[in-house]
Order: sequence, then structure tokens, then C-alpha cells
Amino acid sequence: MEGTSPVGWLCLVPPLLTIFLAIASRQVVASLLIGIASAIAILLPSPAAYQKITGEEFQWLPYLQDTAGSFFHSLSETY
Repeated sequence: MEGTSPVGWLCLVPPLLTIFLAIASRQVVASLLIGIASAIAILLPSPAAYQKITGEEFQWLPYLQDTAGSFFHSLSETY
């Protein structure tokens, strides 16, 4: 199906986790930060996938630079 997210149902985890944590702990700001961190962890490609695509040994610094560059480039695109 065209236009569907590659992460599927996992995209529901961050908002549900945030809501649950905010209600259970009554710490809204901390819950939001945990929700944002979980969304980032889900959306970032894995190091193993990156290594398979590039064919090079995995290194954190170039990986983070490429990921940040792709993110900021996507922000500048017009749809």
C-alpha cells in the first residue's frame, strides 16, 4: 500500500507511552521528553541497516552526521 509508514503500528507507541506516563506519574514534562526520545529511537535507522547500506564498518560520528544532515535536508524540502 502506497503512502503507509514503514514502522507501521510502532508509530503509536510514543504518544501512547507519553499519555500513560503523564497520567501515571503526573510528571508531564518528563513524560513528553521520554515520548520524544522513544519516537527518535523508533524513527532512526539501525546501525546494522546503515552498515549494510554503505558497506563500510559502522562508526557513530559519520552515522550521526549523515542522519542529522538528512533530517535537516528534509526540513528544507517543500511538499
